[in-house]
Amino acid sequence: MTRKPRPPRGPNGPDQKLKLFLKDLAGMAAARSWGEQLAVDLKDFADGRIEWKDVDPGLLIYGEPGTGKTTFAKALANTCGISFIATSYAQWQRAGQGYLGDVLQAMQADFAKAESGAPSLLFIDEIDTFPTRGNTMRNNEWWTSVVNALLEKLDGIGDREGVVVIGACNDPSGIDPALLRAGRFDRKIQICMPTIPDLERILKLHLPNNVRGIEDLPSVAILCSGMTGADIKKLVRDSARLARQQRRTMSLQDVVAAIEGGRPAVSPEFLRRIAIHEAGHALAALQLNLTTNINVSVVNTGSTWGRTVLQHEHAIHLTREGLDATLAMLLAGRAAEMAVLGSVSGGAGGSRESDLAAATRLATDIVCSFGLSDKHNLAWQGQHSVENPVLSDRRIFDEVSDILNKAYGRSLALLKSDRAIVEAIADALLTKRALAHDALITVVAAARSMKRGDGMDVVC
Repeated sequence: MTRKPRPPRGPNGPDQKLKLFLKDLAGMAAARSWGEQLAVDLKDFADGRIEWKDVDPGLLIYGEPGTGKTTFAKALANTCGISFIATSYAQWQRAGQGYLGDVLQAMQADFAKAESGAPSLLFIDEIDTFPTRGNTMRNNEWWTSVVNALLEKLDGIGDREGVVVIGACNDPSGIDPALLRAGRFDRKIQICMPTIPDLERILKLHLPNNVRGIEDLPSVAILCSGMTGADIKKLVRDSARLARQQRRTMSLQDVVAAIEGGRPAVSPEFLRRIAIHEAGHALAALQLNLTTNINVSVVNTGSTWGRTVLQHEHAIHLTREGLDATLAMLLAGRAAEMAVLGSVSGGAGGSRESDLAAATRLATDIVCSFGLSDKHNLAWQGQHSVENPVLSDRRIFDEVSDILNKAYGRSLALLKSDRAIVEAIADALLTKRALAHDALITVVAAARSMKRGDGMDVVC
């Protein structure tokens, strides 16, 4: 059977294997900056302007799973125009019969391959597999031999022109310190979780060029908050499958459906309460000038039904005024439910990540660790946690409760006066499912205009 040729899809799409360069990567600012300088240095070395000793030939990158460590290494090799060799301890251990000699021989072979193919990038994943020698409960002799062999190879990199070695791991704290000394993996850069603007760029990279509803991309990126680059890639693949099943062009609504994962629908009343709750958080953050970047969403991710994300452009100053405003914002979801619906749900509480838990921790820190108690108590008493239950002290509990009640009263008064604006934000959320900051400002401005009667005909 002859397959029909695919229609052209452009450079990106869920079924395309992308060749990425550093300029294509979202976020990773520090790692990209290092990589771009490396590309310049490698060219200068090739042109004879600098010696190999002037090139930074090694890096350790670390971050949570799925944040793009391997993607960064591949993009770096593409940007530098050098060959890419990927390996790991697991790959070495699978070589031959898995004996120590087989492991060391496989390690030697990868380094030899990198040297013979120079200029090259040797990427060693899961470098945290190599534990501190002498600290393992079992097989100390094995690990000492393996780590020593790797150290020997890394020490020789400085004399092996054209070979760049990058190690990657989730957490570098358990790595043998000798691997992190000068001349080895002495430079460390963290790959952080992507921000919402990063997520928008990652989505755009993987979405097909003909996706419908691309104008809603900023809102959909908000729904992806907390995802990694790997999560986004899978999400787009799942979204494309939904569209294929119905034999139609993919749309961003397929992405929303894939995020919700076919979970059971809820009643309109329940969904509206969630929208009002999140609208309260968003409006309070806006009114209290906590940030100039607020993103709010209503979507069933399996772990939460709604999120309001505040991205701070500058460091937060821990003044009592600022902390009290933050407390009011944290309690504004519950306050919005009361202001609009006349009743509250338990949605503000429950888990350690809930609004009430976060507000209680912050209020406790005000009293016990920030030196900002209303009682002028400067004694540091630790931070609130299950392991350090400072709230068992009745005086502390009473002051924390008083601070929380005042913050809640402030939120309630604020949102009662702007109830119509809360409802306007909630209505927009029920339609769009997410609002980026600019969209939120537009909704609030329109609601304020209606509240004042601007532009409305008045019949006397």
